Amino acid sequence: MVCRRLIYVLLSGTLLGGCAFGDRVSKLQYPPPPEGGSAQAAVPLPSASLRSDERPIIVGRFVDRRTNKKKIGFVQNTFGMETANVFAANSVAEWMRAALVTELGLNGYSAKLGEGRNSPADRIVVTGEIQKVLTKAYFDCNSEIIFSADVKRADTSLSKKTYIGKGGGGINLAATEAGFGRSIALALQDALRRLVAEIGRVRGKPK
Repeated sequence: MVCRRLIYVLLSGTLLGGCAFGDRVSKLQYPPPPEGGSAQAAVPLPSASLRSDERPIIVGRFVDRRTNKKKIGFVQNTFGMETANVFAANSVAEWMRAALVTELGLNGYSAKLGEGRNSPADRIVVTGEIQKVLTKAYFDCNSEIIFSADVKRADTSLSKKTYIGKGGGGINLAATEAGFGRSIALALQDALRRLVAEIGRVRGKPK
């Protein structure tokens, strides 16, 4: 552990010194791309079976409550000071909605984007509010996402909970846009898997 920390300290002078400054713009993707690679295709989980007889779950609006809706993180130096910002190239709220549709599909559910208003009485509608989307980069990336989700059917709430997801992009001494994107996508995946499990738990509740 001591040797590893020493290596980090020595490398930080050569690698972080030249790239700790200058804002980054990261394109948000889902599923999380592999480390050092491009976005991977969404492949259904081995345990998922397509529930084709069900009506699609509607993923409605996700409201971004953050003050700065474009900022998703920052780079910090050895003193913990923020030296550069990281911004999203695309809408965080729309990224999260699309990711939920993908994650539901990976788990065998039929899902689509929609407004949710005037939906059929038997249709499940999921809406959300985003409280936090943040990645900190020093030697590595550490991300946290916090959002609440309301799962409804016929305007009756079946579940309303807050979900927290955490993710890390591995060693990212250069604090690259790709490293930020992977880290934040892993945090979202962590949270969405809990939400999808909750949707599965409540979807059979009586109307």
